[in-house]
Amino acid sequence: SPPNEIENVQQSSGTSQTNTAHFQDYSQTQVPRPTQANMGENAYQNVVADESWQSNARGYRRPGADFDFQSSNANPCCNNMFYVTLFGGNSTTENIDTSVSTLSNNNFGPTPFNRLHFKDGAVVGGALGIYHGQNLRADYEFAYRTNSAASIESILSAASTGPETPIDGGLNVYTGMSNIYWDFQSAKILWFTPYVGGGLGFALFDSDLNNFGKNLVSANYDSDSNFAYQWIAGGNRALTKNIDAFLEYRALTANNVDFRFDTSAISGGPHTEVPSRFDYVSKNILFGLRVRF
Repeated sequence: SPPNEIENVQQSSGTSQTNTAHFQDYSQTQVPRPTQANMGENAYQNVVADESWQSNARGYRRPGADFDFQSSNANPCCNNMFYVTLFGGNSTTENIDTSVSTLSNNNFGPTPFNRLHFKDGAVVGGALGIYHGQNLRADYEFAYRTNSAASIESILSAASTGPETPIDGGLNVYTGMSNIYWDFQSAKILWFTPYVGGGLGFALFDSDLNNFGKNLVSANYDSDSNFAYQWIAGGNRALTKNIDAFLEYRALTANNVDFRFDTSAISGGPHTEVPSRFDYVSKNILFGLRVRF
């Protein structure tokens, strides 16, 4: 709005002097109203919840307001804030094809020895992270995945397979990951603000696979740890100023995991340990909560 003119009358020695002072009346500065269309979901929720916004028909900002509504990428709530995440969901382990070698040469061939089938399982975990600016955030995450075994299938060659044998037990995987995410604050898909991410870390494997009480994996070689990586895509939904719900898809991979299988658990013959190597892939659909502080 144009500057207002105020006449200040000063009395000096019985005479009056008129001075004109010019100032900007910021209480009447009109700015665009915040909407979910021109701002990210998190920014919008924090704007409407903040007391500095004067809710009236004109859409005026009070003097000293902290937010700049003219910036479509404004996200003053999150920069340099810490957060805690808790999540859980479904874990689907892809069929595991184990490559085998002899103890003499430790040379893993291309033909799988056994194909392990798993039932759908569960994943739970949590993370501690921090926001860096308006869109970038990073966290350290620990998660636990478990899948019960369904069956094992012998692969004799590329064109020949043996019978599929039901097995018991399962596979437990513990992961520690360092993740980085990018939140698309100005985008909107249905009720969610989308984001993508990825992570690097380690995976610890523990197996208790068995066939009618006989250990399928040697007791001395039923665990291993290896490098792991994951891809992440999801969407945030603001519940309050500092709490988000999210829906997420992940694909976690760890290569060259080593176990030793006991062939006698399948064939019923003498105890024979066979070094086996496989790639682990777990696909997850997660639901969680993120709390900023």
